[in-house]
Amino acid sequence: MFTRADGSPIKDMRRRWDKLVAASKAGHMEINERGEQIWMEAIFHDFRRTAATNLQAGGMSPANVRAIVGHLSEEMTARYNKPVMATLAAQQKRGAALLTSLQQPALPPVSHRNAIVAQVHSTSTKGETPVVLYNQ
Repeated sequence: MFTRADGSPIKDMRRRWDKLVAASKAGHMEINERGEQIWMEAIFHDFRRTAATNLQAGGMSPANVRAIVGHLSEEMTARYNKPVMATLAAQQKRGAALLTSLQQPALPPVSHRNAIVAQVHSTSTKGETPVVLYNQ
């Protein structure tokens, strides 16, 4: 998977990884089963999780992300997708702009010609408007 500059494979990078994590204090906060925040040191698998999240945040389809990172199911790809608040806010703004830019209503106007309406029984409130059940 990883190679040196001369092309030879890197077979075990555990010691080097551990030194890098310790020197950089890399990691993230998680919440344990008691609801407490705890610091988790970075693990090498975090690269895969970050790649999956960033690819989706960049607009790649979940199916393509799944193919790249090697997930076997949609559920696994969804589990790895942890968008940050800035990504969600940007997507919300794009969605709001799209809705604002619509020139016409999404649905055609309703015509009440040839409509089947519910019968208003004599026990109903006086002046009650019939309910439209179906438009032809």
